[in-house]
Parts: sequence; C-alpha cells; structure tokens
Amino acid sequence: MAAVGPEQFYLVNDRMAQDNWRERFRLLSRSGDATLVYFDGQKARVLVKDLAYPAGLALSADGSRLYVAEAVAQALRIYARDAASGDLTLERTVKLDTAPDNLNVDADGVVWIAAHPRLLRFIAHARDARERAPTQVLKFDPRKPEAGAVPVYTDDGTQLSAGTVAARWRDEFLVGALLDKKVLICKPNP
Repeated sequence: MAAVGPEQFYLVNDRMAQDNWRERFRLLSRSGDATLVYFDGQKARVLVKDLAYPAGLALSADGSRLYVAEAVAQALRIYARDAASGDLTLERTVKLDTAPDNLNVDADGVVWIAAHPRLLRFIAHARDARERAPTQVLKFDPRKPEAGAVPVYTDDGTQLSAGTVAARWRDEFLVGALLDKKVLICKPNP
C-alpha cells in the first residue's frame, strides 16, 4: 500500500490460483493477473490488471512517480502519476534479474529494493525458518536511469536470511528480514 493523501492510496491485490498446478504455471510462466487499485477517498478503481506477484509499492519523493516491484516478473515498474485523478501511465520497466520485494525511497529519491535472488529458497524459508535463503539489496537512482538497478549487498543467507526490506539510514542502510530476529546495519562501499 502507498498512501498519497489522508484517505487516498494505491494498493496491489494478488489472487492465488484455485489449485497448485495453476499456481505453479503462473510462477513458471512469470505471468500475472494481480491488480493495482487506486482509492480516491470515495471509491476504488482498478488501474492495472497484469502484475506478476507485486510485492512492494513506493512513491517518489515528490509524489510524481509510483514504483511497483513485481517478484515473479523480476522487474520494477515505474508509473507517472497524475496527482489530481490518481491515474497512472507506465513510463518504463526496469529488469532486475532477481525477485524484488519491498521498496523504500530515500530523501534523494533513490529506490532501495530488497530482493530474493533464489525465489524458491525464499518460499522454503517462509515455510520453515531453518531453511536459509539469500538476501540481496539493489538501489535504483531515477536521476541515472541508464545505470539500471545496482546491487549493493548480497548474502547467501548466512548473515540474514530472506531479507525483505532495505532502507537508507544516515550514511548507511538497514536490511530487515521475514523471520530473522535482527536487522543488519550496512555501510555502502565508496
């Protein structure tokens, strides 16, 4: 969910397939039918109908862009946002080569992306905390879109298993996880 006003917000709505076979097909084909909805304070409208397991939403620092993480599509969608109507226009899709999870935007407008380089390991970890899963953090600077998303942290699950959120903090960044009872405080390389 991403709030844009006291009663206005965007949210993603994913629905599971009716049986395991269909769900596996959706995962393998990287297809999606999840929706992105806008609530204007009075009514909800479906704006997008083809998201592949949306995992995170975030607004740009100035509110002009909405970022959507698609785990199965391994992509970050960037939408231009009309503040008056809530309407969205797809600006671009950034390929990530990893399954993004939650998003955070820092004061400079940089998007911090927690990701799962081995999605099936993440699913196994979600079912059983003893199963370790890799963690990855990327950052995307919309002022340098040609650079794409740049990895800034990768771990095999030893330090932190299945990291689900990353955020800039002072001159460092924090990484939190689904089931680990700790947070990493990381210094970026110069």
